[in-house]
Amino acid sequence: MMSISCYGNRSRRCQNGLSVVELLVSLVIGMAVIAGSVQVVVSSKRNFLDQDEVSFIQANARYALDLVSKDIRMAGYLGCATKNSVQLANSVKDDAGGYISLYGIKGFEGETNTDDFPADFKDLVKAGTDGILIRRAADAGELDVKSHVPTSATIQLWENHNYAPGSTLMIADGNCRNVGLFQVSGPSGLPSNQIIHDMGAGNCTKLIRGDFVCDASCTATSCGTANIATGEYGPGSKVMEFVAHAYYVGESTMVPGMPALFRQVFNANGAPGTAAEEIALGVEDMEILYGLDTNNDGNVDQLRKASEIANDAEWDKVISVKLSLVFRSQMPVLNTEETRVLADTEYKDRYMRQVVNSTVRIRNRG
Repeated sequence: MMSISCYGNRSRRCQNGLSVVELLVSLVIGMAVIAGSVQVVVSSKRNFLDQDEVSFIQANARYALDLVSKDIRMAGYLGCATKNSVQLANSVKDDAGGYISLYGIKGFEGETNTDDFPADFKDLVKAGTDGILIRRAADAGELDVKSHVPTSATIQLWENHNYAPGSTLMIADGNCRNVGLFQVSGPSGLPSNQIIHDMGAGNCTKLIRGDFVCDASCTATSCGTANIATGEYGPGSKVMEFVAHAYYVGESTMVPGMPALFRQVFNANGAPGTAAEEIALGVEDMEILYGLDTNNDGNVDQLRKASEIANDAEWDKVISVKLSLVFRSQMPVLNTEETRVLADTEYKDRYMRQVVNSTVRIRNRG
């Protein structure tokens, strides 16, 4: 067998190995390629995270604004009646911590403290954020009245219902001139086609027509010097469930350390009480201004904070609500800390934020 040697044979090209220079050049080229690949991967991951957080913020913003705006638009809903042309009879003794009332809206200013917030959530409110309470009749599930006997405090319905004693209901007459707020005293056997609203644990009087609010002078058939009427709610009247929702910002119960928007829901079917619902993650601040129609021309004349509205009579002049919600990302995705001022609050960290503004007109006013 013959072996071929590279030595002395110029017609053949033989590889005897790599020089140090060639090795170094190869390493540099390889490192450049790897570095470029890593940069592409890191950049792609960052873009994905950024887009994910943007989607998180936008989805929560749409849902939260839609839910709160719908409630605000319906504030003070009384069925076919409107506040300016109706007599309101509130026969319920206990306002359940401020939830039970025929006044449609009330706000709470968190700029300094939360002392004025409802007791059931005032210790849960994020410092410096506002809250709002909306009261109204339910816009679905109305019950049709067949007859009403005021002397026996009995409402006869065309259909059955499942409202247990203690439930909080409203009734509007067929001519849209009277609305009554009361609590069910019977019957206890359900379902039933009757509702009893007798004086007792929940009601200060058995009468639910007129223009009055319960006080210590009320008896079964009178309420001091208030305008209380003995008339009936005739056929064509509607019984509706009472609705009260409060919104505030607190710490999430699902993701510790994460802010969230909550809704406190009043229980109208059964004994009065409330329960918290976590609505949207990442809501870090809620600032609210209220548009008042001070001269009854249907237009906003003043914008005020809740702390600048003195009483229920002024709350009745609110015809619009301006919301500013600050939404925060789940993760600190920015490369470096950024200082930003949103809704009058300064932030300095690596979280992505977006402020969303919306002005909502109250449909039942103005």
